Amino acid sequence: GAEQRAQEASKDHPQQPPIEVFMNALAALIERNSAPIPFSGCWIWLGATHNGYGHLTHGGKHMFAHRASFMANNPSAPTPKLVCHHCDVRECVNPEHLYAGDYISNRADMLNRNRWVHPYASRTECFAGHSYEVVGFAIARDGSRVCRECQRNHKRAQRAAKKGATQ
Repeated sequence: GAEQRAQEASKDHPQQPPIEVFMNALAALIERNSAPIPFSGCWIWLGATHNGYGHLTHGGKHMFAHRASFMANNPSAPTPKLVCHHCDVRECVNPEHLYAGDYISNRADMLNRNRWVHPYASRTECFAGHSYEVVGFAIARDGSRVCRECQRNHKRAQRAAKKGATQ
C-alpha cells in the first residue's frame, strides 16, 4: 500500500539529509530577500535589520542574514565565531564578500581600515593624570593610548623588584 509507494518514490527521488534541505532552503530565502547592487557586487538584505545587520528566522532559528548566507554557501566549513565582511557593508549577504573570523582578526581588520576608534582615544591625559602632550604616549595594538611616564614607572618598579629579589 502506502509504504510500498513511499519506498518506490524514494528510489526515484533520493532524500537529502535534513541539514542539506535546511541549507538549500536557507540559500533560497537569502536569494529571494536580497537585491544585487551593480558595480559593488554586494547583495543587499531587504528583510528586517537591526543596527544595519540583516536578521532572519529560518526553521525556528533567529540569525544574522550575513551569517546565514555564509553558512548556507559553506555547509562543510566549521561554524565560525564571527562572519566578517570584506566589503564593509553590514547589509551585504553576498557569500563572496564574507569570510570566517574571530574577535581578534575582526578588531585588527577594523583598525586597519580606520573603522574603529578606541573609546579612550580622545582623552588628553592618562588615569594617573599625566598630560599626553607633556609626557607623550604610544598607541597599543588595540588602538588605546599608553602613557609613556606610566610605562617608564612600571618598568622601573619591575627592575627594582627583580633587583631586590636577586640580592
